[in-house]
Amino acid sequence: MFVKIRPVENLRNVLSYNEHKVNAGHAELILASRFGCELEDLGFYEKLHRFQRMNDRNQHITKKTLHIFLSFSPDDILDTEKMQQLAWDYMSRIGFSAQPYLVYKHTDTVHPHLHIVTTSIKPNGRQMNLSYIGIRKSEPARKAMEQEYGLVIAEGRGKEKRNEIAPADIRAAIYGEKETKSEIARVVEQVLAYYHFTSLSEFNTLLALKNITADPGKEGSRIRNNGGLTYSIINDRGRKEGIPIKASAFHFEPTLKNLQAKFDKECHRKHLYTGHAKKVVATVLSKSGRMTENDFVRTLDKKKIQCSIIRDEEGMILNVLLVDHFKKIVLTEKDIELSVAVLQNKLAPNNAIDGESVTVESAAHQHRPFDKQIHIPHYAITILKGMWAEENQNISSSNEFLRKKKKKKRNTGN
Repeated sequence: MFVKIRPVENLRNVLSYNEHKVNAGHAELILASRFGCELEDLGFYEKLHRFQRMNDRNQHITKKTLHIFLSFSPDDILDTEKMQQLAWDYMSRIGFSAQPYLVYKHTDTVHPHLHIVTTSIKPNGRQMNLSYIGIRKSEPARKAMEQEYGLVIAEGRGKEKRNEIAPADIRAAIYGEKETKSEIARVVEQVLAYYHFTSLSEFNTLLALKNITADPGKEGSRIRNNGGLTYSIINDRGRKEGIPIKASAFHFEPTLKNLQAKFDKECHRKHLYTGHAKKVVATVLSKSGRMTENDFVRTLDKKKIQCSIIRDEEGMILNVLLVDHFKKIVLTEKDIELSVAVLQNKLAPNNAIDGESVTVESAAHQHRPFDKQIHIPHYAITILKGMWAEENQNISSSNEFLRKKKKKKRNTGN
């Protein structure tokens, strides 16, 4: 069982997201606590007004609504009645039994999961104590429920099983198959929930694998100067399809400001997730003799690590980009203390051993970006090269800095 609690500011967006899933046949409202009527009698505005009346009792708190996710392993056998019980029990254990809440069962991924919408404002106008609620309330509740209900555990002995709950195989978005906004939301929300990344370029590395890009705008543009961000679906050539959607339009608000908070947090934790890739790469390179680049990449792929080697025009290795789907993190050669010179000497040209002359970039082009790949697509690398360059020029500068203009010289009349 995997749990995530997210305080949000926009109540309407959260409700609209879940209701849209219901209307599309990808979700079902299975429980409405403290609403005083049957589920079939609850319309969108009855739900909205119930929460809004509670939220209006406190004008000092900005993020009054909570969006809670309960994800389960595909190995857990759960019918609707069992999921109702799990939701009710969890909300009681974290102290929200007296709060109104809605429970939606989503069926758009391979693993069963629930979305719970509630408010942190009590009838007296005071806010529920959310300080360290994950450590104080949610973690003890999760551990106890895993034992009592026989659920797949999410830590300790079950670390490998936790990776089943948070699958790396997020289905890629394909423009035109489904509504653009919902497809982008599905991919972005799952990447945010399950992966670790410390910069916009790392975030885009993950999104590009699923045909999505997050664009902060060109240097000097209004969106860049205002710290904005838009999301688009991209095609197999890396070009945007359709109209970009502002980050603020999504219920979970994946804005640049909110992403920066995640970047800062993950920077301090990145070293905790590098061990797996570091060990795997070291083991592969310790084998005697040389190997082709294709063999190196394929071997890593078997260990759930996607790899692309970026070279200059003369064929010299510049960077190594790794996406470790086991530890859910984006890494470079520096993160795992890999010497580019050592790798250069270890890898023989592809045609030197197996008789095939295939470069990393051309190999990437042989795969459609939404199929299972070994390489990170070439178009993704092209996009990311530009983003890395921008970040090296301090893309995260404050808005005040970005808005500064050169002072005009005063006309002294001389």
